[in-house]
Amino acid sequence: MTLVPLSDAGIATVAQVLGTGDAVVLPCPSPLPYVVAARSPQSVNGAKGRPRGQPCGRLVEPGDVAFSHLDLNEDARDFAEWAAAVELVSLLVPVTHAAPAWLRSGAPHRFAGLSAAWHPGLHPLVEQSRHLSISSANRTARPPAVTAQEAEKAFAGRLLVLDGDGVRDRTRDHGSAVMLQILRTGTASVVRNGVQNRGCADDREYLRRLRRRFRAHRSEVRADEASTTEAAEAPR
Repeated sequence: MTLVPLSDAGIATVAQVLGTGDAVVLPCPSPLPYVVAARSPQSVNGAKGRPRGQPCGRLVEPGDVAFSHLDLNEDARDFAEWAAAVELVSLLVPVTHAAPAWLRSGAPHRFAGLSAAWHPGLHPLVEQSRHLSISSANRTARPPAVTAQEAEKAFAGRLLVLDGDGVRDRTRDHGSAVMLQILRTGTASVVRNGVQNRGCADDREYLRRLRRRFRAHRSEVRADEASTTEAAEAPR
């Protein structure tokens, strides 16, 4: 196919292609790469030339109902949602038996791959699609595409590519996201290294940094909540 700009018209074209069941290439927020996306994992796998039954991640928006169906305790769920929305890590997380069919179908052994790395410029697609199957924009064993031109070349022009280069931070290093596996108790481990933990001595150092940032985030949220409560209770 061809490159289309990240604009209202470009997004409309992407939505039309997705509606036919075909795969497209979408930009993620920096520092993540481009991804192949479709309404079904079979279309993503077909575009990448790999077995059609291979599990794919799911791209959801922060706060999506998917997070309420994770088989995690409250603290672990809060950490998972924060890590996906703020740190842009990919998740490998257990889902409940009551999870929607689209979530359970992509969760072999009850563990689903989730990402909340929607680019802010794609909100119209979020409203239409809610969730998409995704995988990095590359052919198997090749580096992920970090520019629209790399994505177009990787798929030899066969896929529609939404060109988001102009709204990405080209001064940063880009690459695949770290993938965290989070268990019901909150235990987290790095199952795939990525751009976010480059420079860390090891996984333990990265997880310590991540936990510190999460605790700081929760402290800020609680301070804001306390301030709001005090203001509401103040005599008038």
